[in-house]
Amino acid sequence: MHIQVKADTLALQGELTIMSIQRDDENQLLAALSDQINTLDLSEVTRADSACVSLLLCALRKRPITIKNLPRSVQLLIELYDLSTVMEPKKNAQ
Repeated sequence: MHIQVKADTLALQGELTIMSIQRDDENQLLAALSDQINTLDLSEVTRADSACVSLLLCALRKRPITIKNLPRSVQLLIELYDLSTVMEPKKNAQ
């Protein structure tokens, strides 16, 4: 996983899977979520699974943030895990 700051947006890039996310990735994401960051953009995520959902929930526990461009696989997992009410108010349509 790579994180790039673009103005008020954090762009997550690469694979966000159980096999690719490292223990320190959560800490890096939370550290990058400064008060100036309003949006998480997942448009450059190439593969995602339940580890991505976990990472997003960690970010949302820190503070409310808009999530853009969720991969379809993550959208399906959010529905499967019945997390729509937790994630939906903070999610923008692509």
